[in-house]
Amino acid sequence: MSLHTQFYTFAMMALSGVLLGVVYDAYRVVCRELRLPRWVLSLMDLVYWVFSCIFVFRVLYASNQGEIRLFVFLGLVLGVLFYFWLIGSITVRIVLWLIQVVRALLRFGAKCFRILILMPLRALYKLIVILLGFLAAITIFVYKIVLQLIGPVFRLIWRILQPLHKYWVLPSWFHKFRIWLQGKWKRPF
Repeated sequence: MSLHTQFYTFAMMALSGVLLGVVYDAYRVVCRELRLPRWVLSLMDLVYWVFSCIFVFRVLYASNQGEIRLFVFLGLVLGVLFYFWLIGSITVRIVLWLIQVVRALLRFGAKCFRILILMPLRALYKLIVILLGFLAAITIFVYKIVLQLIGPVFRLIWRILQPLHKYWVLPSWFHKFRIWLQGKWKRPF
């Protein structure tokens, strides 16, 4: 392996160490802010380390065809130490700021959804209920007026047909209708 390839591999491993530190701090801050259960944190730790290993070995394979030497581990350790020494606090502040921005956007989106969608739907629902109630009241009122207007006509027809009842059998629906009408007026024909 040439000296150029060794320096390139060392630089890539140092850069990978810095990137692993950034991802780890971001992951740690997000988990702390979300207050996840302990079992989820254990699962997330496992996922982080599996993806970190895959990432490091992928970078190692791309830089020197996967040859593992002492300077590979030295580059990773120096990259992580450099990250925690100089960049760690900046990353934590940036991630906390991003979390605040996301929360503010979610609150804004929820408020817009409530104002632009839920409130008009509630108002429309109330308007429909009021209109249906008004239409039901009008329908009942008209129904009662119609019953009051046609009641005398039915009484007249009943009085005309009552003597014929002895000679002519009325259909059963007519008797049911008569009983129903008697129940409406509470007085016999």
